Amino acid sequence: MGGNGPLVILDDADLEAAADATLVSAVLCAGQSCTAGERFLVHEDVYDAFLDELNAAIARSIQLGDPFDPDTTLGPLNNEPTAQKMDRHVSDALERGAELVGGGARAEGFPTRLYYQPTVLRGVTEEMEVAREETFGPVEPITTVRNESEALQAINSSPYGLLTAVLTRDLARGLRFAESTRAG
Repeated sequence: MGGNGPLVILDDADLEAAADATLVSAVLCAGQSCTAGERFLVHEDVYDAFLDELNAAIARSIQLGDPFDPDTTLGPLNNEPTAQKMDRHVSDALERGAELVGGGARAEGFPTRLYYQPTVLRGVTEEMEVAREETFGPVEPITTVRNESEALQAINSSPYGLLTAVLTRDLARGLRFAESTRAG
């Protein structure tokens, strides 16, 4: 089961709540959790508005720093190999055509080089490592989907199946969607 957990944002989702959920799922424990959100499939009708909300959520809630400081919301990565994987996944995505919305590099001015800026990538496609592999860091790779079927196809074609989340205002729609996924 590994983790490359997709979070799906449907066209009727509360976008402020979706942005907050994205950050919790991608940044909690610096994204170093098997249940971290690592793929964000956003309906094309709300894609740009969602990115605006996500950027606002990052600005108001993410504070890099000492993990023992109560004001810190994003501490360091666990080790150098994890940081190198973040570097590699971000570089690969940018080389393959993704656009860097924010972050994308190790943060300066901290006691180690293991602090990584929260990183938002837009235009992520299936051939990019960040979409196919578990990154295990504070990255939000955003992919546009046209409809629920396209989102389900992306989820169900992945070899990972630990979890999936869906954001919608319609409980019945969300349950139908969730039951159609191959995920724990």
